[in-house]
Amino acid sequence: MTPEQAIKQAALQRGADQVGIAAVSRINECAPPGHRPDDILIGAKSVIVLAGRTTPRGAWRSPDYRTHYNNRDFPRVRTGIAMAVAKFIESEYGYYSIGQVPPPIGFNPSLSFKLCAEMAGLGTRSMAAGILLNRELGLPNFSVCITTMPLPADQPLTDPICPHPSCVELWQKHKSTPCLDVCPECLSGELEG
Repeated sequence: MTPEQAIKQAALQRGADQVGIAAVSRINECAPPGHRPDDILIGAKSVIVLAGRTTPRGAWRSPDYRTHYNNRDFPRVRTGIAMAVAKFIESEYGYYSIGQVPPPIGFNPSLSFKLCAEMAGLGTRSMAAGILLNRELGLPNFSVCITTMPLPADQPLTDPICPHPSCVELWQKHKSTPCLDVCPECLSGELEG
């Protein structure tokens, strides 16, 4: 097993639903100074992006909105997963590593997790508010592990999940759009009623 396979397997075993790797050099081409991985960890070479479903799909089907928020499991466990992956890399491979999670709402983030996730092939931005959509997870949550370990990077997706110029035409023809196709199962007719 290659080191990148072992790292991904460790992250999945600890609770991530998907894992991708982005090269710091690629992220730095888009991120402004002060918001780059190597501004957080000197000498950073790779970012391991951990994606998780925000809630179990069943929570979306509950008529009680509190159920959705009470079942937001990945936002609660992502810190532990990111830290566990950082410790795994340091203990197994000897490279400096740190876990990162998004800051509380209202703070200027030190790193764009959406950009990292895009570069790691875990989704594409949608027309709606620049959210990142993932074909299997819908609207995922992310945490990252930044490391000085050079790893082969996954590639960004080339086929956008939200092809916004054609959304209206798709809706008119099929009464659906790609974002609705990957959205939680509760959107199977409830919006019409």
